[in-house]
Amino acid sequence: MKEAAFSNCNAEDYINVDKDVQTEPDTMDIDALIQNFRESQKEREEEEEEEEEEENDIVLEEEKCRVKTNQDAVKSLKELQEFGVQRNDSDMFGVISQAKVFVDSHVAKRVNCVQKTLLDYWKK
Repeated sequence: MKEAAFSNCNAEDYINVDKDVQTEPDTMDIDALIQNFRESQKEREEEEEEEEEEENDIVLEEEKCRVKTNQDAVKSLKELQEFGVQRNDSDMFGVISQAKVFVDSHVAKRVNCVQKTLLDYWKK
């Protein structure tokens, strides 16, 4: 609201500006209130069921993942490259080749990260 609308009112009117605003339906029909309550309860239960189903779907997707190690990833990407070649899809082959290069470099970095013993350090 604009400041000009409240410039001619006192503090009490300003504080109680929304005192007479209706916040609930103007009905005393108990049957309608009970029906509304039941519908809202049913909607909440349905939402909870949907959330549980989504959580179950996420767990199932995690269980489906067969790639557990970097070597599995390299093998899978190689198979996908062969699939792209068989389908004669250069875009797919290019994207998979980039992914394979990334995974190969990640594997190479991990190989060089082997912790050395103190004896190995002092031998040099």
